[in-house]
Amino acid sequence: MYLLSFPGHRGYYFYSETDGGPAENFLTALDEVVLVFDRHHLRPGRPLNVLLDHVSPGPSCMKDACEIHLTTDLNHPSQAVYQFAHEYCHFNIPGQVCASLRWLEESICEMASHYCLRQLAVEVSYLTDHPALAAYAPRFRAYSDSMLAAAAAADFTDSGRLRRLASDCYRREENQTAAALLLPLFEAVPVLWKAVPCLSGVPEGFDTVNSASIWREISPPETRKALDQLRRELYLLQMNAR
Repeated sequence: MYLLSFPGHRGYYFYSETDGGPAENFLTALDEVVLVFDRHHLRPGRPLNVLLDHVSPGPSCMKDACEIHLTTDLNHPSQAVYQFAHEYCHFNIPGQVCASLRWLEESICEMASHYCLRQLAVEVSYLTDHPALAAYAPRFRAYSDSMLAAAAAADFTDSGRLRRLASDCYRREENQTAAALLLPLFEAVPVLWKAVPCLSGVPEGFDTVNSASIWREISPPETRKALDQLRRELYLLQMNAR
Protein backbone atom coordinates (compact mmCIF):
# COMPACT_ATOMS: atom_id res chain seq x y z
CA MET A 1 0.00 0.00 0.00
CA TYR A 2 1.31 3.43 -0.98
CA LEU A 3 0.31 6.74 0.63
CA LEU A 4 0.24 9.32 -2.16
CA SER A 5 -0.21 13.02 -1.58
CA PHE A 6 -2.61 15.02 -3.76
CA PRO A 7 -0.27 17.11 -5.94
CA GLY A 8 -2.05 20.42 -5.33
CA HIS A 9 -3.59 19.98 -1.88
CA ARG A 10 -1.59 19.64 1.29
CA GLY A 11 -3.15 17.26 3.80
CA TYR A 12 -5.05 15.27 1.16
CA TYR A 13 -3.85 11.69 0.67
CA PHE A 14 -4.77 8.69 -1.43
CA TYR A 15 -4.10 5.14 -0.25
CA SER A 16 -3.07 3.35 -3.44
CA GLU A 17 -2.24 -0.25 -4.24
CA THR A 18 0.43 0.92 -6.66
CA ASP A 19 2.59 4.00 -7.23
CA GLY A 20 2.86 3.54 -11.00
CA GLY A 21 1.40 5.52 -13.88
CA PRO A 22 -2.26 4.48 -13.38
CA ALA A 23 -2.13 5.69 -9.78
CA GLU A 24 -0.60 9.02 -10.86
CA ASN A 25 -3.30 9.65 -13.48
CA PHE A 26 -6.02 8.57 -11.05
CA LEU A 27 -4.69 10.88 -8.35
CA THR A 28 -4.35 13.78 -10.79
CA ALA A 29 -8.01 13.36 -11.80
CA LEU A 30 -9.09 13.48 -8.15
CA ASP A 31 -6.92 16.54 -7.55
CA GLU A 32 -8.58 18.27 -10.52
CA VAL A 33 -11.97 17.66 -8.87
CA VAL A 34 -10.75 19.41 -5.72
CA LEU A 35 -9.54 22.30 -7.87
CA VAL A 36 -13.05 22.69 -9.31
CA PHE A 37 -14.45 23.00 -5.78
CA ASP A 38 -11.62 25.38 -4.84
CA ARG A 39 -12.65 27.76 -7.60
CA HIS A 40 -16.12 27.98 -6.07
CA HIS A 41 -14.75 28.71 -2.59
CA LEU A 42 -15.58 25.27 -1.21
CA ARG A 43 -12.60 24.44 0.99
CA PRO A 44 -13.39 22.33 4.07
CA GLY A 45 -10.14 23.24 5.85
CA ARG A 46 -9.67 19.68 7.08
CA PRO A 47 -7.36 16.83 6.07
CA LEU A 48 -8.76 14.10 3.85
CA ASN A 49 -7.85 10.49 3.17
CA VAL A 50 -9.23 8.71 0.08
CA LEU A 51 -9.30 4.92 -0.04
CA LEU A 52 -10.35 2.28 -2.54
CA ASP A 53 -12.88 0.05 -0.82
CA HIS A 54 -13.44 -3.36 -2.38
CA VAL A 55 -15.88 -4.52 0.30
CA SER A 56 -18.55 -1.84 0.71
CA PRO A 57 -21.53 -1.84 -1.69
CA GLY A 58 -21.01 1.81 -2.65
CA PRO A 59 -18.87 4.91 -2.12
CA SER A 60 -19.20 6.83 1.12
CA CYS A 61 -18.12 9.99 2.94
CA MET A 62 -17.14 9.65 6.58
CA LYS A 63 -16.94 13.25 7.73
CA ASP A 64 -15.88 12.58 11.31
CA ALA A 65 -13.03 10.34 10.15
CA CYS A 66 -12.13 12.71 7.26
CA GLU A 67 -12.30 9.80 4.84
CA ILE A 68 -13.88 9.13 1.46
CA HIS A 69 -14.20 5.53 0.30
CA LEU A 70 -14.46 4.84 -3.44
CA THR A 71 -15.68 1.56 -4.91
CA THR A 72 -13.87 1.79 -8.24
CA ASP A 73 -10.33 1.03 -9.40
CA LEU A 74 -7.38 2.79 -10.97
CA ASN A 75 -8.45 1.90 -14.51
CA HIS A 76 -11.77 3.75 -14.36
CA PRO A 77 -11.04 7.47 -13.94
CA SER A 78 -14.52 8.53 -15.12
CA GLN A 79 -16.20 6.43 -12.46
CA ALA A 80 -13.66 7.64 -9.91
CA VAL A 81 -14.39 11.31 -10.69
CA TYR A 82 -18.12 10.62 -10.58
CA GLN A 83 -17.89 8.94 -7.16
CA PHE A 84 -15.31 11.29 -5.66
CA ALA A 85 -17.05 14.52 -6.70
CA HIS A 86 -20.31 13.30 -5.13
CA GLU A 87 -18.69 12.34 -1.83
CA TYR A 88 -16.44 15.42 -1.77
CA CYS A 89 -19.54 17.58 -2.14
CA HIS A 90 -20.88 15.92 1.02
CA PHE A 91 -17.51 16.58 2.69
CA ASN A 92 -17.91 20.30 2.00
CA ILE A 93 -21.18 20.45 3.92
CA PRO A 94 -19.96 20.84 7.50
CA GLY A 95 -22.82 19.23 9.43
CA GLN A 96 -25.86 17.01 9.16
CA VAL A 97 -28.58 18.22 6.77
CA CYS A 98 -32.13 18.25 8.12
CA ALA A 99 -34.35 15.34 7.14
CA SER A 100 -36.62 17.40 4.87
CA LEU A 101 -33.69 18.56 2.69
CA ARG A 102 -31.54 15.44 2.71
CA TRP A 103 -32.89 14.47 -0.71
CA LEU A 104 -31.81 17.89 -1.98
CA GLU A 105 -28.32 17.36 -0.57
CA GLU A 106 -28.15 14.03 -2.40
CA SER A 107 -29.40 15.61 -5.61
CA ILE A 108 -26.91 18.48 -5.41
CA CYS A 109 -24.06 16.05 -4.76
CA GLU A 110 -25.24 13.97 -7.71
CA MET A 111 -25.23 17.12 -9.82
CA ALA A 112 -21.70 17.90 -8.56
CA SER A 113 -20.50 14.65 -10.11
CA HIS A 114 -21.74 15.69 -13.54
CA TYR A 115 -20.54 19.26 -13.09
CA CYS A 116 -17.01 18.02 -12.38
CA LEU A 117 -17.03 15.42 -15.16
CA ARG A 118 -17.89 18.15 -17.66
CA GLN A 119 -15.32 20.56 -16.24
CA LEU A 120 -12.59 17.92 -16.40
CA ALA A 121 -13.49 17.00 -19.97
CA VAL A 122 -12.15 20.44 -20.90
CA GLU A 123 -9.49 21.12 -18.29
CA VAL A 124 -7.72 17.76 -18.30
CA SER A 125 -7.32 17.93 -22.08
CA TYR A 126 -4.67 20.64 -21.52
CA LEU A 127 -2.53 18.62 -19.10
CA THR A 128 0.52 18.18 -21.32
CA ASP A 129 2.43 16.53 -18.48
CA HIS A 130 -0.24 13.79 -18.33
CA PRO A 131 -0.74 12.85 -22.03
CA ALA A 132 -2.66 9.63 -21.30
CA LEU A 133 -5.12 11.47 -19.06
CA ALA A 134 -5.40 14.34 -21.57
CA ALA A 135 -6.27 11.86 -24.31
CA TYR A 136 -8.90 10.34 -22.02
CA ALA A 137 -10.58 13.74 -21.35
CA PRO A 138 -13.56 13.43 -23.77
CA ARG A 139 -14.67 10.28 -21.98
CA PHE A 140 -15.47 12.30 -18.84
CA ARG A 141 -18.21 14.18 -20.72
CA ALA A 142 -19.41 11.00 -22.43
CA TYR A 143 -19.75 9.26 -19.06
CA SER A 144 -21.91 12.11 -17.74
CA ASP A 145 -24.03 12.28 -20.89
CA SER A 146 -24.77 8.56 -20.81
CA MET A 147 -25.91 8.70 -17.19
CA LEU A 148 -28.09 11.80 -17.62
CA ALA A 149 -29.74 10.79 -20.88
CA ALA A 150 -32.73 9.08 -19.30
CA ALA A 151 -32.97 11.36 -16.26
CA ALA A 152 -33.07 14.56 -18.28
CA ALA A 153 -36.29 13.45 -19.99
CA ALA A 154 -38.12 12.53 -16.79
CA ASP A 155 -41.05 14.65 -15.57
CA PHE A 156 -40.30 16.52 -12.34
CA THR A 157 -43.55 18.48 -12.17
CA ASP A 158 -45.21 15.68 -10.22
CA SER A 159 -45.42 16.83 -6.59
CA GLY A 160 -45.69 13.18 -5.55
CA ARG A 161 -42.12 12.68 -6.79
CA LEU A 162 -40.90 15.35 -4.37
CA ARG A 163 -42.74 13.77 -1.49
CA ARG A 164 -41.25 10.39 -2.27
CA LEU A 165 -37.81 11.98 -2.24
CA ALA A 166 -38.50 13.71 1.06
CA SER A 167 -39.38 10.35 2.60
CA ASP A 168 -36.47 8.49 0.98
CA CYS A 169 -33.49 10.64 -0.03
CA TYR A 170 -31.71 7.77 -1.83
CA ARG A 171 -34.15 7.35 -4.72
CA ARG A 172 -31.47 7.41 -7.41
CA GLU A 173 -33.80 7.91 -10.38
CA GLU A 174 -35.27 11.05 -8.82
CA ASN A 175 -31.85 12.23 -7.65
CA GLN A 176 -30.61 11.97 -11.22
CA THR A 177 -33.67 13.83 -12.47
CA ALA A 178 -33.11 16.65 -10.00
CA ALA A 179 -29.41 16.70 -10.90
CA ALA A 180 -30.26 17.08 -14.58
CA LEU A 181 -32.44 20.09 -13.75
CA LEU A 182 -29.87 21.66 -11.44
CA LEU A 183 -26.80 21.20 -13.64
CA PRO A 184 -27.52 24.00 -16.17
CA LEU A 185 -28.35 26.37 -13.32
CA PHE A 186 -25.09 25.74 -11.45
CA GLU A 187 -23.17 26.01 -14.72
CA ALA A 188 -24.84 29.33 -15.57
CA VAL A 189 -24.77 30.78 -12.03
CA PRO A 190 -21.78 29.21 -10.24
CA VAL A 191 -22.17 31.55 -7.26
CA LEU A 192 -24.80 29.02 -6.16
CA TRP A 193 -22.00 26.80 -4.90
CA LYS A 194 -21.52 29.21 -2.00
CA ALA A 195 -24.96 28.24 -0.69
CA VAL A 196 -24.26 24.49 -0.60
CA PRO A 197 -22.44 24.37 2.78
CA CYS A 198 -25.35 26.33 4.30
CA LEU A 199 -27.66 23.35 3.84
CA SER A 200 -26.52 22.01 7.20
CA GLY A 201 -27.61 25.24 8.90
CA VAL A 202 -31.32 24.56 8.39
CA PRO A 203 -32.87 23.24 11.63
CA GLU A 204 -35.07 20.16 11.89
CA GLY A 205 -38.82 20.42 12.25
CA PHE A 206 -39.84 22.17 9.02
CA ASP A 207 -41.42 20.80 5.85
CA THR A 208 -39.57 20.85 2.54
CA VAL A 209 -40.88 24.19 1.29
CA ASN A 210 -40.17 26.04 4.52
CA SER A 211 -36.77 24.38 4.89
CA ALA A 212 -35.83 25.52 1.39
CA SER A 213 -36.95 29.04 2.30
CA ILE A 214 -34.78 29.00 5.46
CA TRP A 215 -31.83 27.76 3.40
CA ARG A 216 -32.26 30.80 1.15
CA GLU A 217 -32.31 33.19 4.08
CA ILE A 218 -29.16 31.81 5.75
CA SER A 219 -27.18 31.65 2.49
CA PRO A 220 -24.95 34.50 1.24
CA PRO A 221 -27.02 37.41 -0.17
CA GLU A 222 -25.46 37.07 -3.62
CA THR A 223 -26.88 33.54 -3.95
CA ARG A 224 -30.52 34.30 -3.13
CA LYS A 225 -31.74 35.26 -6.58
CA ALA A 226 -30.29 32.03 -7.98
CA LEU A 227 -31.76 30.07 -5.06
CA ASP A 228 -35.19 31.41 -5.99
CA GLN A 229 -34.64 30.06 -9.49
CA LEU A 230 -33.48 26.73 -8.04
CA ARG A 231 -36.67 26.47 -6.01
CA ARG A 232 -38.73 27.20 -9.12
CA GLU A 233 -36.85 24.54 -11.09
CA LEU A 234 -37.67 21.93 -8.42
CA TYR A 235 -41.23 23.20 -7.91
CA LEU A 236 -40.52 23.92 -4.25
CA LEU A 237 -42.52 27.13 -4.39
CA GLN A 238 -45.66 25.39 -5.64
CA MET A 239 -45.44 22.18 -3.67
CA ASN A 240 -48.10 21.90 -0.94
CA ALA A 241 -46.56 21.00 2.42
CA ARG A 242 -47.99 17.89 4.02
